[in-house]
Amino acid sequence: EVQSFINHIQLASVDTLVKEVKAGQYGDGEIRKTILGSRYNDVQKKINESSKKSVPDLTRWDKIKFSEKIMLETLFLIIVDINITLEL
Repeated sequence: EVQSFINHIQLASVDTLVKEVKAGQYGDGEIRKTILGSRYNDVQKKINESSKKSVPDLTRWDKIKFSEKIMLETLFLIIVDINITLEL
């Protein structure tokens, strides 16, 4: 049974191991690092990449969602209003 577990760690795809890690099968921290052994870095890298939040590209107006455009336009108007008020 132990050999079967070791074989699984060595032969499973990174995606499979990522799913299992997210399901809590391999603990965390040093325990996870020990269990995954040489696979740890690849698995952890994939987990870190998948947890990064998407940040909108504000350099291209045509790529911004409608709701984000409304928010940015509103923010712009507030800043303009503050600047006008400060100048008075």
